[in-house]
Amino acid sequence: MSLHPASVRGGSAGSVFRQVEGRNRAPAVIVLPAIAGVNDYMTSVCDRLNGQGYASLLVDYHGKTGAPDLSDRTKIMAAVS
Repeated sequence: MSLHPASVRGGSAGSVFRQVEGRNRAPAVIVLPAIAGVNDYMTSVCDRLNGQGYASLLVDYHGKTGAPDLSDRTKIMAAVS
């Protein structure tokens, strides 16, 4: 597996995971994380997809602002409302 940071059209940041076993083409999956944003779990999802022969794009739509603060119920409710 190789991780390639990418700039996606429109300015969003993402990480492209590509299989490196000599394949030039592979089916692809766009991975959209939940409210917690890009984290180790989402990266592991892309790793598993990669291991099954898929290319994937993990989109960081929180970008420079980062994922919202989810440290307590009030903050969670504010983030999802």
